[in-house]
Amino acid sequence: GNFGVADRINRRLTLGPSAFELLRAKAPEAIKYSLQLVISHEMGHFLGLQRHSRRCIDVMSYYSDDKGAECISVVPNWKSGYREYRSHLPTACDIKRCKALNKP
Repeated sequence: GNFGVADRINRRLTLGPSAFELLRAKAPEAIKYSLQLVISHEMGHFLGLQRHSRRCIDVMSYYSDDKGAECISVVPNWKSGYREYRSHLPTACDIKRCKALNKP
């Protein structure tokens, strides 16, 4: 049921085909954006970012977690006009995390 899982111990990134099949059935227009987002998010975990962001715009965010918590957005009712905007450019927060992770 997961879209993606980062396994740092075995150095594997796994995508969940059943989750993408469900997404294709419910929102086919979101597939290309979601695939890129899931890979970016899981690569963040793979490279050592353990925590999720509560800001919907961050690559390391989540829409909802297993406890029912949802990410926070400044855009009211953002889910009703869903379009995956995070896949286009990294945010300043993403860049800051990458720089911190890759210090020379």
